[in-house]
Order: sequence, then structure tokens, then C-alpha cells
Amino acid sequence: MIFGVRVRTGSQVNPDWIAAIEAEAALWPSDYRAQHRTETGYIANHERSAFPGAQATGFATRGDWIVTVDGRIDNLKELQGLLDLPTESEAQIVLSAYLRWGANAASKLIGDFAFVIANLRKGEIFLARDPMGVRPLFFAKTDDFFAFASSMAVLIKFPFVSLEPDRTWLGNYLENIKPNDMLTPYRGIRAMKPATWLAWNGNEETIRRYWTPPATVQQTAMSEAEAAEEWQRLFDQAVACRLPSSGNVACELSGGLDSTSIAVSAAPVLERRGQTFITLSHAVKEDADDRWKLHDERELIEHVRSVMPPSQHYWLTDSLCKQVTALEDAIGRHGGLLRRDFNSVQHGLPQILKEANCRVLLSGFGGDQLATSDGRGIRHSLALEKHWDAAAKQAFAGRSKIAWRTPLGRKLLKLNAELRKRHALRNASRLTRESFISQDELFKRRIANPLRPDWGSIGERERQVIVSSHIGQRGQDSAVGAGSMGFRYSYPMLDLRLIDFMLKLPDRFKRTQSGDRLLVRQAMVGRLPDIVRLRRDKSGAANPVVGLQFTRELHHFIDLFEKHRKNALVNEMVDLDWIRSTLTDYLEGKSPGPLLTVRNYHRVAALCLWAGAREAVD
Repeated sequence: MIFGVRVRTGSQVNPDWIAAIEAEAALWPSDYRAQHRTETGYIANHERSAFPGAQATGFATRGDWIVTVDGRIDNLKELQGLLDLPTESEAQIVLSAYLRWGANAASKLIGDFAFVIANLRKGEIFLARDPMGVRPLFFAKTDDFFAFASSMAVLIKFPFVSLEPDRTWLGNYLENIKPNDMLTPYRGIRAMKPATWLAWNGNEETIRRYWTPPATVQQTAMSEAEAAEEWQRLFDQAVACRLPSSGNVACELSGGLDSTSIAVSAAPVLERRGQTFITLSHAVKEDADDRWKLHDERELIEHVRSVMPPSQHYWLTDSLCKQVTALEDAIGRHGGLLRRDFNSVQHGLPQILKEANCRVLLSGFGGDQLATSDGRGIRHSLALEKHWDAAAKQAFAGRSKIAWRTPLGRKLLKLNAELRKRHALRNASRLTRESFISQDELFKRRIANPLRPDWGSIGERERQVIVSSHIGQRGQDSAVGAGSMGFRYSYPMLDLRLIDFMLKLPDRFKRTQSGDRLLVRQAMVGRLPDIVRLRRDKSGAANPVVGLQFTRELHHFIDLFEKHRKNALVNEMVDLDWIRSTLTDYLEGKSPGPLLTVRNYHRVAALCLWAGAREAVD
């Protein structure tokens, strides 16, 4: 947790504010606390080490300069050489890099990080967030104040921060629209984007993106076998640098390629060091309702565990509290509404980590979209590379195979795809009232912010995902949720060196007509059982516990919607009576199933809880 505030020269920091934000920050488990205070500013760091007994690394001062860092820098040795420094902490290295390279310092760092550097005497503040957005950072400013924190929960304690609801964000939240902006539920709080830095000098604010994916694919002289070998080297490096040198380490373990590849690569390293490895898997209970046709991955997971050194394994088959209660708890810990924190409705995993005193959780998030690309866009890639052999022709169905051969034909195909997409989005169901977001406005937002790229080659789509909001928003919310519970997520598949390598490879190395995700499948030969390594379908297997528990607790949601049916803010946005009736009809057997997705009901429930808490305070 990093946080602080700077006021204009001539003003002073109110001691009551410091007491309020310190009390909120103290709710996050920490081993070390450091702070620097002047009449015009306050900067602090509550640091939770990767394992008990590790030294503090996240706070440093040098003259008038102060730096506070949240995260991990992976290229410390390289930076020490460039800066001609002895072995120093992350904070000292980051500060030295800034004093040498200025705003360009952020682009020199590799790792998962958010940091703030300030000269409180001069009134200068510099913020930066890592390229993939793994670590969170929020800020709020007025003409007289600038405040920052790892969590909105700290910033809402400042009386100068406007907590007026941001209706644009709320509408996008309910409709699952994810623009790449800096909005939050509050008009007075903004979120730093991934791969950006912000400089504030008391008068002007400057924001720049310091890293973007390569614009074009760089052809390589590597063979496919050499590419797979280099991918494996970079992947092993990505896993290793995320393993703490001591303490327990945990890993989410499903039956998919990404989490299993991480687990089988991390386990031998931890065994050699004598560290405990904990694996956690979501699974369906044997007596679970099978109407949802959920796929139980137990057998696949057991295959993976059979080739690993022994680990402490836990099956997560149930949550420890009601989903409504868990949502309310999550809103309190985050300081407001959140888009995606997997722990917000599943407390079993954080509880296990707490009992095991485990502070690092490896996850496969980001794999199939980036580091182990599933290769969406293969037809476009084959057409651009003019691969018209017999195998490639199978990708071009019917008359379209002629159109794919020419630039004009591809333009017509793209136009046709766009027209179909526009028709689908214009007629898609909606959750918000039309009086809150007009149909035309909703359509414009959906068109401007697709959830996934719908056109382009494999490489082009990968680049669109990286610069979209998808990765950074989930990283932000998951980091806040985990940090408030005493652990941190770590994603080997989001390692910048691994992603940069993937983006520079020809698309044909990632997918062919004979299969997808080629590099990881080849790299995992001899590590993963073939039944997992060659698996193609993972549908219906993602966190089944949440959906099953929701159906058991429908009455809790019905009661919640009934309780808040007259809340002005909620009813401005959604028809709560209709939403409640869809669940009541299902519960009474009048309909075959809920009309909305579980995630939609969760969003509306969270909105009710948040708006209700605001109403109670007012």
C-alpha cells in the first residue's frame, strides 16, 4: 500500500487527514511502515513482504527526494550496472533511475510495479504503473491538492475528493463495456493506466504512455523449434523471477494449459529450495446440480499433480460466506464498486493462504490472449502471408476464400463483418434503463469498446488486447482485493520479455490449421501429460463454484433487490422490479433459468449495496 498527499505551497497538510488515511491503510496487512512528512506533504508505504522476514525494499529518501514503490523489479542487476550502483533496494534503484533518466526511467524497468517519486519542497510528483497494469494506482487532484494511493478506500477519506457518482463509469460497468479510460465510480478519483506515467508540478499535469507493443511483426530467422526453445527459456525465467527466495508459494491450478504450465515449472524449483508449494483448484462437488452442465476438471488436475513433486493441494468446492455478504465486504475493501476481483465472491482461497502464511499466488491470467496465444485471426494471418497451400485453404470457407486473396476482397470481408457486428450490438439485450443511457449512446459505446478484437491478424489482435482495458482493469482490481487480504497475485504470462518475444514472432509460429497455441504445447513436451498438453476445449470449467452457489442463494439476492427497490440512484439506472422478478420466476419454477448472467446479477447487487451505503451516510 503506497499513499500520500501534496498541498500547494502556503497550505499545510491537515493532521486529521493523515490520521484518517493511515487508519484506512492499516487495514492492509503489512510488515513494515515508513513515511515522510513536511508541512505541505505526506508520503507513506505499508509494505507486505513476499515472505516473513524479508527486508523492506519499498521506501527511500535522498535529500529532498522521496520514493515509494509497490511491486517487484526484475532487472535490478542490469540497472545497477547501468547506474554504477552497489546492491540496493528496489526503491533506491527506482529513485536513482529517475534522477538519471527523468520520465524515461519507467521504460527502463521490467517487473510488476507502481511507484511515486516526489520532491515535496519543489512540489513535484511523478507516478508510474507497470506496462501490463499488474499493480494498482489511483489519484485525485484539485487546484490545491494532489493525492495518490494503491486503493480508492484511502482516497475517499480526503474531504476534498469528490465522491459524486460518475454516471458514465456506472453505465459502462452495468453494461460490461470496458473503455480504456481512467474513470472510476467517483468523479473525483482516477486510475492510472498501465504503461503510463504522470507528472504534476502543482500547476500542470502531464500524462504519457511510455511503452507500446511493437507496431509490426518482426520476421525472425528462427525455426519453429528454436522459437519454442527460446519461449521455454523466457517462460522459465518469468516463473523463476516471481518465486520468492523463501516462504510458501501458491498457484491456482485448473486443467488448462497456462496454470498447469506454471505449476509444473515452479514445483521443481521450490522442491530444490525446500519451500512449500500450495496448489488450489476450483471443483464441482459430487452432488452438485448438473443442470448447468459444468465441466469438472478433477481428473485432468490429478494427471498434472501426478507428474509434479508433492504439493499441498486444496479443492475449492464452496465459499465460506454468502455471496451478498462477500460482495459487501469487497466493496468496503476496495472503497467502491469494482469490475473484477475473483476473491470478491470466493473467500475460500484467501482463507487458505492466510492460514498457510502464504503471500504469493501464481496465476495463469493473460496466457491464452498473449504469451500462449490461442491464435484468433488465423485466416487474416494466412491471407497476409499468402499461404495458399491445401492445408491453409481449409481456413477459408465457401466463396470467401476468393475474397481473402486480394486487399479489396479483404476490405469487403471486413466491411461485411463490421455490418454483422453492428447489427448484433444494436439488437443485443441491455441491462440499464433507456432513460439512463439512450439506445444510440449505448450502441456507440459498444462499437467503440469491443470486448475482444473482431478483425485483424493474430499479431494485430494481440496488440489490440494489450492496449485495451481488459488486462489492466483486472490486474488493478485483483491486486487491491488480494493486497487487502495479505497476499499478491503474480502472473508469469504477463512477463514483458515473454510478451515482447511473442509479438515479434511470425503468426505462423502461434497457430496453424493443425493446431493452436503451438509454442507452449511444444515447450511443455515432457513436462505436462499429453491429455492436458493437447487439450482443446476448456468451456464450462472456469470457477464453477460461483455459479452453483449463486443458484443456491437466489433468495438472498431477491431480498437484497426488494430492500433497495426504492433507492433513487439504483432505480435511475436499472429496473430493479423486473430484475427481481426474473429470479423470483425461476425460484418458483415459472421459468427454465435466470434471464441474466450471474455476473449481471452480481453487478446489480453490488450497485445496490454501494448505493445503499451511500444513502445511509447521507
